Amino acid sequence: MKNLVLLLLLVTVSTLSFGKIYDIRDYGAIGDSLTINTKAIQKAIDECSAEGGGIVLIQGGNYVTGTIFMKSGVTLRIEKMAVLSGSKDIKDYAENVMKNMYRDESYMDRCLVFAHNQKFIGIEGGGIIDGNGEAFPNKIPGIK
Repeated sequence: MKNLVLLLLLVTVSTLSFGKIYDIRDYGAIGDSLTINTKAIQKAIDECSAEGGGIVLIQGGNYVTGTIFMKSGVTLRIEKMAVLSGSKDIKDYAENVMKNMYRDESYMDRCLVFAHNQKFIGIEGGGIIDGNGEAFPNKIPGIK
């Protein structure tokens, strides 16, 4: 009985220490490797940050997304057997990131996960981030 009380106390303290969990499926994300989930994932990130931070949970599927913007206090947790996949359509990526990072290379002004002036952010877990780089061969315009 004493061990059970200690275990419950540790679970409670762990939950309070790491904040609330925001499962992207609760925001409409579908892990079918086809649906574009950018809006659902971003909504979970935005709400997590607005409520003081916590964990945005990705589990149980292959979730396709365009650019997601990390916010202060958010840890993106990709569980084992889950995949966060970059969309193969360049139109799904925000154009308002990385400006002026690559001089005269505007074709590189896109990214999958972006953060600027944010604090206490992280990515963790045993899952996979697949940027689908093969869909974007980074050919320099005008050069074959």
